[in-house]
Amino acid sequence: MKNIRYRWRGAALCLTLSLMAAGCSMNDDLECPPEQGKPVVTGSAYLQLSLSMTGNSGTRAGNPTGGEHGDGDEPGQTYENDVNSVVAFLFKHSDKGIEADGKTDVHHVEFTDFKYADPNTNSITTMPEAVKDIELNTDYDVIIMANPGDDDWWRSASNLHQVRDHIQKNAWKEDGQGGYSDFLMSSAKATTQPIHITNTSTYTSPVTASVDIERMAARVDYYAKGEYTCIGTDYPGAKVTIEGAAIINRFTAGSYLLKRVADAVNVDPENPEDVEYLGDETPVAGGKATNYVLDPWTAQKTEANLTGEPFVVDGKTVGADSLYAEGTYYPERNTDPAWWADKIQSCPTVTDVNETNGVKMWQRVGYTLENTTSDAETTKAYNTGVAFKAKFEPQGVAGYKRGQTFFTYNGTIYSSLTDMMRKLNGITNFEDYVEYDISKADNWVQMKLNADRMTNDPTGYRDYLLDCAEGKNQEEIPDSEREKLTWGYYLNNVLGVVEDSQNGPQINKNNINTRDKLYTVSDEKICTYYESRCYYIWWLRHSNNDDDKTNGLMEYAIVRNNIYKINVTDIYTLGSDIPESDEIKANVYVNKWRMLKDEELHM
Repeated sequence: MKNIRYRWRGAALCLTLSLMAAGCSMNDDLECPPEQGKPVVTGSAYLQLSLSMTGNSGTRAGNPTGGEHGDGDEPGQTYENDVNSVVAFLFKHSDKGIEADGKTDVHHVEFTDFKYADPNTNSITTMPEAVKDIELNTDYDVIIMANPGDDDWWRSASNLHQVRDHIQKNAWKEDGQGGYSDFLMSSAKATTQPIHITNTSTYTSPVTASVDIERMAARVDYYAKGEYTCIGTDYPGAKVTIEGAAIINRFTAGSYLLKRVADAVNVDPENPEDVEYLGDETPVAGGKATNYVLDPWTAQKTEANLTGEPFVVDGKTVGADSLYAEGTYYPERNTDPAWWADKIQSCPTVTDVNETNGVKMWQRVGYTLENTTSDAETTKAYNTGVAFKAKFEPQGVAGYKRGQTFFTYNGTIYSSLTDMMRKLNGITNFEDYVEYDISKADNWVQMKLNADRMTNDPTGYRDYLLDCAEGKNQEEIPDSEREKLTWGYYLNNVLGVVEDSQNGPQINKNNINTRDKLYTVSDEKICTYYESRCYYIWWLRHSNNDDDKTNGLMEYAIVRNNIYKINVTDIYTLGSDIPESDEIKANVYVNKWRMLKDEELHM
């Protein structure tokens, strides 16, 4: 049978398993179960899976709302719903169900071949596959994993602990050009009815059970208007355009294969007595969360663990930065505005058909794994956010040309550093002042006296001149030293700036990080806005406790199979020259990807 990859054209999938144990005959390789009271008999059983789509659109309201379903359900994109392989894990049923002893044996079976597609029910069915050496006439529970890809850890998994507590790092594939595929999915709920394996079952008389599956990834989207007018009073009339976004603190260290919840984070996340496997997030009225979703390192994400290497990832001790994708860790973010301008690019569009007023085109920022902390340890060093890149075009700034690099000092915008020094020191003929009073002064003493006229020195030029004159008095300034005293020399060789009359200031010349240099000499009062770009950060919320003074449970968190949607409604003021503040107004929604339909197991 040809191996076919089926693509789902809708939001969700329904996964139905048919479990078949063929009747005994001379040609069968199955062992017949004994009559009641005789020894246990093992043999081979065959599973058949039927996958189909179903579900209705959810509703949405903005807070965000906590709980299992957040602000409603949303259809997934085509590539998010593709299924090309499925692995089923069977383990003996007990009263404890999924929370049974971790040493409980598991049997696994993989499905990669599909038998037929049924357009009437919008479903496909796999070819039957054998589960060998399984106990017949016995009840079993099931765990499902879809799209494991090339990661075949499951082949050596022999007990429930190895499946239930497996830490999975790869939850999707990226092609390096913005393409995603092979989203790993796992059971969302425990089976409500066990599978009873008996050789009396047939294709036409199956046993049924229900199992939901969900993606391990979370998605981040944003929606922005074409252009905003800054509504704050600091920069009246400024025009702002959102150009792209990127995930900050994108968690990649790994997630448990199965979601788990607990009332506190200081529990053993692998102890069935402390956690609820495949449990629901339980909100109170208004959507505030009352329990935690645990990732493998939730309890360890503390202020004390921000230093050293207290985390164990893949058997190695690492620092907090290693929990996140390279280049996204907020405390160690790059400080070069030009780097960020190149790093954050425009995001592809995704269509949302759940909008009240029709279709809305959102921008897909990307995907991340679960990332949670206790409410007491909420911090920008651990929580996940979105950095927005924006073109900010101020109005009424002398000398400013659209799209050029500009600077701020104490929040005031200047079109160039020369303009800044001219206005801050009241020297209208600043160029002549540098030409004659500084570089052509009669001697070092005279030069120092003239330099003292710069009473406001955010660029560090005055201090630079005084350093050049250190220990020198009435002696004449050598011609070889005069060039080094000029403003142009200082701009180019100390600050890394070339002031271009046509294109505005050009930064990072002579291998100098202009922003860092200015930030240092001005005591963090000068910001460098490369090509008129600024940045805003929105720290993603999972549940809003409606209290600005305290952080609630799961308030700043990321949970699997959720879409975090940021609708940028207004922009109040100029952002930062690199990502480090949040100056936008937004409505935020947390939507559940629509679940795969209840799984029916036939036998």
